[in-house]
Amino acid sequence: MLLCTFACGKSWNRPEKVAECLLRNLETFVWKFYEWKREGENEVVKYILSNSIRLKIATFSSKSIDRKKRDEMAEDLNSVVRASDSCKLMFQ
Repeated sequence: MLLCTFACGKSWNRPEKVAECLLRNLETFVWKFYEWKREGENEVVKYILSNSIRLKIATFSSKSIDRKKRDEMAEDLNSVVRASDSCKLMFQ
């Protein structure tokens, strides 16, 4: 399981090579305090979703996003082509 509870704070640099643990082992991903539009966060999430072939569930929680923005976030993340066909997205 990979648990994120941090803010990126600056732009994120995509790695040149996908880490084996991310590619072949990650099954559960949880991001607490996910802000969606905060710089760097969206790119990190899309990278994880598109490179984790064993991912079963990705959960995102945020207290500060209103319902309308949460629906936009869900729509945006559901549009990402995921490496795992069985990956489910959860929003709290």
